[in-house]
Amino acid sequence: MLDITQVIKTVNAIITKSSDKFISGLTTTSQIKPAYNHNFKGTPKVCKLNLQCCSDFYKSLAQENNLERVCPFGFTVSKKSFDISTKYNKISIFSIVKYQKNETKYSELNNLPRHLKQQKQEVLNELAILNIDENLSKEQHEYLENLIETLLVGRIGVSIQGLSHQFFTPLQGALSDLQNIRSGDDSEQSIGRLERNFDSLNKLATEVQLLLASSEEFNHNMLRRVTVHLMIAEIINSLEATASQKHIKLNQGFNHYTKTVHAIPGQLQIVLSNIIHNAIKYSFNGFPNALLEVSIEYKDQNGEFLVINIENEGCKITREEIRDRLLFDLGYRGVHSRDRQRKGTGTGLYISDEITKVHGGKIEVDSRPIGGNANLGTDRHLNTFSIYWPYYIDEE
Repeated sequence: MLDITQVIKTVNAIITKSSDKFISGLTTTSQIKPAYNHNFKGTPKVCKLNLQCCSDFYKSLAQENNLERVCPFGFTVSKKSFDISTKYNKISIFSIVKYQKNETKYSELNNLPRHLKQQKQEVLNELAILNIDENLSKEQHEYLENLIETLLVGRIGVSIQGLSHQFFTPLQGALSDLQNIRSGDDSEQSIGRLERNFDSLNKLATEVQLLLASSEEFNHNMLRRVTVHLMIAEIINSLEATASQKHIKLNQGFNHYTKTVHAIPGQLQIVLSNIIHNAIKYSFNGFPNALLEVSIEYKDQNGEFLVINIENEGCKITREEIRDRLLFDLGYRGVHSRDRQRKGTGTGLYISDEITKVHGGKIEVDSRPIGGNANLGTDRHLNTFSIYWPYYIDEE
């Protein structure tokens, strides 16, 4: 399981990495004002001055858990707090998501201490030209909220009763809405509720996967012989509707290699589902109605590993991301994934990698350009995720 220091470290690393584009900060109960971008890099100069009006503003937010307020200098601040059962009691994520000039407060800069007075003009110059992309900033804040919530569930763990409640409430709602749609009653509202209920179920699935991947124990008694191509056929069947909406054909090749491996079945299914779903999600969709393909092929490596190659035409994966395995860092999202407006929490590949490693396997990535124009946003890359899964695992 993740401990709270790992959660904070993971979120701060993501905030720091995005500090050239966004302004966010994580606090614990003992902190009132966030140290934006963890080290103030990329933070507006006025936010670093510790002015009394700013301190009073953040104090006024202390007792509220979910809000969006405008600070004295015109910055719109979003805040979301999470209760945690540790010495910290609560952690909060703050983001500056918008800026509108508020010159009425500029007089506060006249009261700067002597050693800071020389910064007044620098602050005014910056405020005069400052621009914050509201839509992207709000999207980033929502991403950080969802990531923290997911990581905290993975840290705390959940009881069977808790899981049952979280699972059955949206499931029962979805079944009720489906019945309304079939009978023609209240269809439009039912479809909206159905989408929200399935979002809740999807989120819960991610949380359960994170719990499984974070477990320190590997139970050899749960190992079984799994026929991989049959498992993938079931996954393809479950994802076919999603793929069809994006004009993607899911194609599984049937090479002559043995496709039966040693695995904990549920965990192998998580790995395969995550990567095939990602291949669909991040496939290039720049040409409306163009038919794309996600292919799954098999190879044998020295009789030791079954290599499962999952390939799609998608956005670029950089050399650095492949070399440093950044894609498998908890909470990481690809440099170019945002370009095509795909949302995610950056947990799927981390989960898949952890499960694969504990089974004695590995995941490798390759990305090469195959056409299009990067300046026009139409560049396409052939991306291959190769899962090396051992045919047999030593049970001793």
